[in-house]
Amino acid sequence: MTEWFRPENVPKDVFRDAAKHTWVSYYRTLDEIILNTNLTQLASQIKDKKILFIHGEKDTAAPIENAEKLASVFTNANFERLPDADHQIFLAAPEKVWSLVSEYFRPYQLQKVKE
Repeated sequence: MTEWFRPENVPKDVFRDAAKHTWVSYYRTLDEIILNTNLTQLASQIKDKKILFIHGEKDTAAPIENAEKLASVFTNANFERLPDADHQIFLAAPEKVWSLVSEYFRPYQLQKVKE
């Protein structure tokens, strides 16, 4: 990257530092974080929390089996499978996702109304 591409609101030192990074270094950093994070261990620390999983059965980016395994850690989890959805479930089935989320939070909304 050359100075010519630097936006006016980005300081020169920040722009020069950004030039050190490439897509490959960014990808490797992200990959390291994902691969070296034990989600099961993190989930076990909050396992008693109520949680809703919504997952597309056609998701190839994040296989449904991984989400099911993570959901099994929770003692109070709801797992909803959307048969025609992929990784972008909110685009494939926005009405269904909104319905599931609304239904999930309904008891909390009713409780607030009573207070």
